Amino acid sequence: MITAVADVGGTDTKLGVVEDAELLSSTTVPTPVGDVTALRRLVADFVASARTDHRIGATAMVVPGIVDPATGVAVHSENLHWFEVPFGRWLAADTGLPAALGHDVTAAGYAEHRHGAARGHAHAAVVVVGTGIAASLIEDGRVINRAGVGEIGHSVVQEGGPSCVCGGRGCLEVIASAAAIGRTYTARTGRVASAAAISTRIDTDPDAAAVWDRAVQALAAGIGQLQSLLPSELVVIGGGLSLAGEVLFAPLRDAVERRLTMQRIPRIVGARFGATAGMIGAAELARDAAKGR
Repeated sequence: MITAVADVGGTDTKLGVVEDAELLSSTTVPTPVGDVTALRRLVADFVASARTDHRIGATAMVVPGIVDPATGVAVHSENLHWFEVPFGRWLAADTGLPAALGHDVTAAGYAEHRHGAARGHAHAAVVVVGTGIAASLIEDGRVINRAGVGEIGHSVVQEGGPSCVCGGRGCLEVIASAAAIGRTYTARTGRVASAAAISTRIDTDPDAAAVWDRAVQALAAGIGQLQSLLPSELVVIGGGLSLAGEVLFAPLRDAVERRLTMQRIPRIVGARFGATAGMIGAAELARDAAKGR
């Protein structure tokens, strides 16, 4: 089945046509932040355009924040400034196709579980570390797909730590996300650098090493919390920070192993899908909607 999908981000929205986990075509456009009507029109127009070249069988949209896939409602996105938006119902009405709304990281979980690094694993977690942090959880061979599951970015790993957009302090996301690593390094040194750049300096720059280690230890704490609640045999790390490869994975494996006592120690690997994970996962949601799942 060919599907038309949208992966909405805080800065950009990726629009794609997918068949059998292969991206046939895609485009990226700025997200109309705060304007849900413009976003609705953007996605509907894309699906209409895709249907001129492809026999589209279903469609899906994945978004950040709190999402209720059962009702097709985007409950809350602090960064995109929306509350209780029925994107799922709108998408079905605008296109006349089977339609689904999902969480962007849950979609990444579908992509990795059905076609990627977590394929064949009954118990796994897909942790996406980018501008924010969230996890998709796989239990008994199924992705857990319900509102609020996997928001580990807002679990507290440092009491009284930095303030988070959620209103809390010391959340994992404000210490270990790619954005947080860059902010912390700049505050410490007065020099602006991305997390990617910082990852290349840890052997020569003590400040980079300290900031990186702080993030790794926080991420290990978050994984430890996951292992205490829902033990996984495998933890797949995706998102922009995963592109650092073994510079991230090697110390993270060590930190997790040292932190855990009675909990299961998971194998930690990188994701197969990078920037396309949301679209590939959205296509899986669209296919499920067409099958009535």
